Amino acid sequence: MAAPPYGEQPHDAAAADARDPVDAAGWSRTVVADSATSRKHPAEFEVLTRSIPRGARGAAGFGQYPSVAAMSTDQDSIVIGFDTEFVTVDLMDADRVWVGEDEHMVRKIVSYQFAAIDPIDDSQLRLCVVIPRSYRGPRGSRTARLSFEKGLEIAIMSLGLHEHRLAVGWTDKGVSAQSAIGDDGKSHPSVWFKHSPEGTPRALPITVVAHYQHADLTTFVDRRKAINVWNQAYPSRSKTLSDRAGWDGRRARWLDGRAPDILRTVISASAGMVSNKPARMVLSGENWRWKLPVEVSIRDTMAQSGAEPLKALGAAIGAPKLDVPGDWITRMDEYFDVHPAEFLDYAANDAVIALE
Repeated sequence: MAAPPYGEQPHDAAAADARDPVDAAGWSRTVVADSATSRKHPAEFEVLTRSIPRGARGAAGFGQYPSVAAMSTDQDSIVIGFDTEFVTVDLMDADRVWVGEDEHMVRKIVSYQFAAIDPIDDSQLRLCVVIPRSYRGPRGSRTARLSFEKGLEIAIMSLGLHEHRLAVGWTDKGVSAQSAIGDDGKSHPSVWFKHSPEGTPRALPITVVAHYQHADLTTFVDRRKAINVWNQAYPSRSKTLSDRAGWDGRRARWLDGRAPDILRTVISASAGMVSNKPARMVLSGENWRWKLPVEVSIRDTMAQSGAEPLKALGAAIGAPKLDVPGDWITRMDEYFDVHPAEFLDYAANDAVIALE
């Protein structure tokens, strides 16, 4: 069996059950780690990827307007549809502050899902669903939320966005860190965000689109809160937090690598969250030799649709929202356990609607 393009196999392939419904449905599995909250105890996530044919578009309604149809073929940015699945809970867990979350748990994150048009075949879609896994933390087994920067890294690598025509100077590992080294021998990552000579690696322009970003963007781990907890516990080894990240800071469009926070770059607009300027980030590559420079914009279909529900948007563009039988919609974590293949189809389809 060929090695996976991103991450590691979560289990021995020879021992895998060929009758597994997820495998049978064509999903590939890998496991990745996210050290945003702890390098010693990084959180673990299962990444499932799949390619599917892109459905026909052009249903009756606003989907037929040329201006709306043109949104699906953005020429200046790579569009990623994004969505999350979570269940409402009411629990107290004092250990959660160590992974950057509130003691009072009101949402359990079941999955994060991304979708993009295949960069080399626009008749296909590439899908990616990320599932939080249990892992050994400093106080026993637990799960954690994904960080935004790791989620973006997973989407870029798993969806193969390095193959896009806008990925100038990119390989399947990202861009060479050496390409930002100046004549003074120091790294100048700003070179990736400038109008550089032809052939010079450039930051990947990405637009992350979801329906009601108030809910989806807040599912990522609060890395800043985790650092605050660390500083309270170990004042002699406290970490400095930048207050300059975000679109209104001195560094303008940069997100500081010590505690990037995408929520500091968005504003509320017509029932949704959008960024008024792209945010610049340099994500980690496979190792220190590679980097993933990106320029990220946030868009919200709530702000573009007059707060119509996602189901109405799907019907309007010919990408109908899937149904969940019975009362599973309130128990999506259990739905994934009992009907994993159906859950993955449902979750990924919501990201597809946002994308289209």
